[in-house]
Amino acid sequence: MSVSPSPASEEASTRRARGATTRRSGGRKALIGLLILLLVLAAAVVATVWFVRANLDSKIERFDAFSQVSERPSTESTEDGTPVNFLLIGSDSRISAGDLQTIEYGQQRSDALMVVQVSADRKAVTVMSIPRDSWVPIPGHGTAKINAGLSYGGVPLAVQTVEELTGIRLDHVMMVDFESFTRLTDELGGVTIDTIDGPQQMNGEQALAFAQTRKTLPRGDFDRIRRQQAWMRSMAQAAFSKDVLSSPTTIYSLVDLLAETTLMDETLTVDRLQNLIIEARGIRPRAVRFVTAPDAGTGRSPDGKQSIVNLDMERCAPLFEAFATGQAAHYLFEHPDAAPSLDDRPVE
Repeated sequence: MSVSPSPASEEASTRRARGATTRRSGGRKALIGLLILLLVLAAAVVATVWFVRANLDSKIERFDAFSQVSERPSTESTEDGTPVNFLLIGSDSRISAGDLQTIEYGQQRSDALMVVQVSADRKAVTVMSIPRDSWVPIPGHGTAKINAGLSYGGVPLAVQTVEELTGIRLDHVMMVDFESFTRLTDELGGVTIDTIDGPQQMNGEQALAFAQTRKTLPRGDFDRIRRQQAWMRSMAQAAFSKDVLSSPTTIYSLVDLLAETTLMDETLTVDRLQNLIIEARGIRPRAVRFVTAPDAGTGRSPDGKQSIVNLDMERCAPLFEAFATGQAAHYLFEHPDAAPSLDDRPVE
């Protein structure tokens, strides 16, 4: 014999459903990039934090990123506390933590460089891509493309190059190769990337090809950066929209994959990750922004052999300063046109 639900129970059920919908919609674009996705995966189900901790601790490869870096920028605090700055390095090939210590010139170049700032109050995230062909000083090596820093001297020189260019003190470094993103995309059941031709559903291989395309794009590497950013955003959206974060089994699989394919600096301990997980749980979509360091167009290296990107240092200076002082989110809120943004126009 079936019993019809009472009006009160129906109303309660409706309220719960509305609440769940609101929570999902509020979090869909929240935590962007690999770092942010890691935090979301762990924070979504608090009861699994103990597992995330143990799994990360046993599988993540770590490297020394800072001991060889001298004359570093000072740590800037705000009235809300201290922001956390990450350097996210997208490598063009898989490399182990051990290999990073013996890297030789030409073996490895960074395919993407992103500075990620989690605000002092843990309510905003700002992601700034630096074009890989940016012509900048490489400490001890003259002037070259910024992605040569990793090739000349491994992660420590990549860190020193970015810090001296921007004045931003980097707290942690994470390194991935984009091949690993294909596995993550497939684990999520594919992603939907919004493009100028409308939403495009892609599996891992399709998303990788989409993000690696360069020569056929109207603005070359600039549009490629936007595609990389859009892919990262779509992975976070997929995690929320498909309710995968409600499944401990799925979380296990995703975190296991991330642990296997991510290198982290040795100061990014599991305790540190856990604290950030808890602190950053309240971040919401409108508080996340993707930008690219302003440029003054492309050119040629002095010897004429290389195509390079000339950064617009007049426009970069206040943006870099905002990051350096922990005010990136506030600065971009007050100056929305200060840097090219992923939200300026559809992805080509």
